[in-house]
Amino acid sequence: MKKLFFLLAFLGISTYSYTYSGGSPSGNSGSLGDNGSTCASAYCHGGGSASGNEVIAITSPNDSLSNGNHFQVALGVKPNGSSTKVGFMASVEDANGTQLATSNPGTGAKNVGDYITHTSSGTSVSNDSIYWTFDVDGTTFPDSITVYAA
Repeated sequence: MKKLFFLLAFLGISTYSYTYSGGSPSGNSGSLGDNGSTCASAYCHGGGSASGNEVIAITSPNDSLSNGNHFQVALGVKPNGSSTKVGFMASVEDANGTQLATSNPGTGAKNVGDYITHTSSGTSVSNDSIYWTFDVDGTTFPDSITVYAA
């Protein structure tokens, strides 16, 4: 009986530790539509908080935004030596918190509904940086668009 209990306890710990290694659960991008919820509030992992030394960059060409097209967003993180693995959850919303559709996740990223998150193989930092890309689709783009990432 003791051996069985130990095995079950070990499996429970292992399952919890790696539950979201393949991507964050939806609704944790820190956006208005997510009520500010992030991976930290969703208990995605127990790896601790960011150290504050990280540099996060979100870039997209402003001149290519036109109705009926898509535009690419690049999300990059430079952990500055504080981590060897980094994940994310991102969403793109208008000023009212309405989510825009995303597609074409690049290497190491995947769609979860209209969210974008990391894959299990897309978290390894190389040369103290990591980045992901994805497209934002729209038949009609609003006047204001915000990319949220946690």
